[in-house]
Amino acid sequence: MDKQGAVILSCPECGGGYLHHEDLSISIRDIEDGPATRAVFCNKKLTVSRINDAPGRRDSLRVFMRCEDCGGGGSLEILQHKGQTVFRWT
Repeated sequence: MDKQGAVILSCPECGGGYLHHEDLSISIRDIEDGPATRAVFCNKKLTVSRINDAPGRRDSLRVFMRCEDCGGGGSLEILQHKGQTVFRWT
């Protein structure tokens, strides 16, 4: 971690440090545990839809990543659950 709190993310599959952001998904709930509006930015196109199965209890953000080293990767999810902010690979 540097002086500003920055951390280099590692690939969850190989541990490599060269990840590329591919797509983005944001879910904003109307109320806690309620339905949400999801905005997905994929292949330079934006899609907005209503959903009932958003992750977590509140809003969430998911960044889809591809590893330069192994070609794998996954998605890094940031969400709030029971007052805590959670970062996890999915």
